[in-house]
Amino acid sequence: MSSVSRQQKVEFVKATPLVLHMKETEIVRFAAAFQLRRYQVSQEIFREGTLSDKWYIVGEGQVDISVGEGDRYRYLCSKKAGDFFGEAAILSEDIKPRTATAIAANNVLLLEITKPQLEAYLRANESLREKLFLIIGRRMENYIEKIPFLADTPFRERQLLGSMLHYVPLKKDAVLFPEGSIGRSLYLVYQGSVDAISEKDGKTIVLNHITEGGFFGEISLMIDMPRTATIVGKDDCLLMELKKEDFQNFLKLAPETGSRFQVEMKRRIAEHFRKYKVPFFSAIPDDKYALLASLSTIEERQPDEIIFSEGDVGRTFYILAHGEVEVSIVKDGKTITLPRMGPGRYFGEIALVRDTPRTATVKTLTRCVILSITKENFDKFFEEVPEAVADFQVKLARYDAELKHFIHHPLGMEFFSRHCQDEYSSENIEFFKDSQKFKDLTPEKQKTVAQEIADKYLDSSIATLEINIKGPIKKAALEKVRIGEITGDMFAECQLEVLRLMERDSFKRFKQSQLFQDFLEAAESYEVDNRRRGTVTKAPHPSTGSPKRDSKRMSETALVIEEEKIEPMT
Repeated sequence: MSSVSRQQKVEFVKATPLVLHMKETEIVRFAAAFQLRRYQVSQEIFREGTLSDKWYIVGEGQVDISVGEGDRYRYLCSKKAGDFFGEAAILSEDIKPRTATAIAANNVLLLEITKPQLEAYLRANESLREKLFLIIGRRMENYIEKIPFLADTPFRERQLLGSMLHYVPLKKDAVLFPEGSIGRSLYLVYQGSVDAISEKDGKTIVLNHITEGGFFGEISLMIDMPRTATIVGKDDCLLMELKKEDFQNFLKLAPETGSRFQVEMKRRIAEHFRKYKVPFFSAIPDDKYALLASLSTIEERQPDEIIFSEGDVGRTFYILAHGEVEVSIVKDGKTITLPRMGPGRYFGEIALVRDTPRTATVKTLTRCVILSITKENFDKFFEEVPEAVADFQVKLARYDAELKHFIHHPLGMEFFSRHCQDEYSSENIEFFKDSQKFKDLTPEKQKTVAQEIADKYLDSSIATLEINIKGPIKKAALEKVRIGEITGDMFAECQLEVLRLMERDSFKRFKQSQLFQDFLEAAESYEVDNRRRGTVTKAPHPSTGSPKRDSKRMSETALVIEEEKIEPMT
């Protein structure tokens, strides 16, 4: 063999992760054990079902891996320079049938070695056996099984996925990808560990430490979303990459896995909204994000695409996960552009709540990822999660808001509770909150807490925060506690009476207070241009009661045109 061929083989091995564990002299000896073979374009390297007798390293060119025959023939993935394939042939004690077909996509140079040849080499170089098997000696299907949405995938399908992985070496302190870059791969940590970091206020924060067997980037297998962290090698490590395009090809062969994956990714995206300080998302209980995901559809929209136009019939609610949209209205024959919306914002709900046409046009400015929910699913979700719809009710009603809206609004309750404390009349709101929590307790815990609530709010002889409700209602609740008739709704009548009292007194005063003004601003309250009356309803300035609109404020304030919500960017 010429010196050129020998050097070629060495360079091909150096392009693989094997270089992580081998010295220069070991690489040279190892490369010499392989045969160098050229394949022409479209030439078959091996066929599915034939006996697996060789391991291959791609030196130059591209090899396409496919499964099936005839009409069922499907492309899975490609192997390029530095990739392995066929290693299962030397890992198994027995020679087994190939699980896929390999064909040269162009002119290809491969390093090839049979199992007997490798065994002979390792007997003469025993020190390399452990180093070699650190790289290729683990079953990829066992790693894949650790990924939740792939855990129930049949063994045969996990084998196929394992054959689609690409080795990615990552040195200590090297960056795999930066925060904000668009992700198109999932990564498994095969050896070593990585840190997920983010820059906050000029400081580097470690968000997660991912060790061997861990994985990250799974959402990018479905949609092209920006990475939420920078990934850095904690030490010299080896990753396994599953590319989005390869995974999408795999799902054509495994539709059940695709369904599980869709559900899991929608849930992850829905939970992603928690990080936004928006009352709507803050109000959704942790166990209801899965419901939100199951009722929604993920949409990708390209720049300059109209999501809906002014005058359209409203049949869908939208939540923006990534990107920016522009909102505009036509008024007096002129198009007016309103503040942009970014991730975490939502729109389209008012047409559904009020059954009115769209009163604004929403257009994408960048590529956007959106969760969309039909009217039927919208109604179903808010029937299950009244806390979330409270955000719409409070913002729409503003000064006409009722206490029944506020009790499900986290931010509204916070401000109203502060008002009650300022008035030294917090017993009613505290009772309401405690009795609400009581409903969710276990029956065993309710027995203890029922007595605590009675002692604190109802029993006139010892109560420290006695509520001022009608005697018969209070007496009936105390009697239930005394005889042990403990149920989740045992304080319901007391709650209704307390709400009636607060609505009449403290809540009425709250809506006239500065705290209510502060709440409207904090909640980004709607502003309604009611063109039917030709008037514009605006939040009065706290000191004068008249509208205050300077240019800076105009660019920051949430707007709604005829009850269609337009929120500002974060």
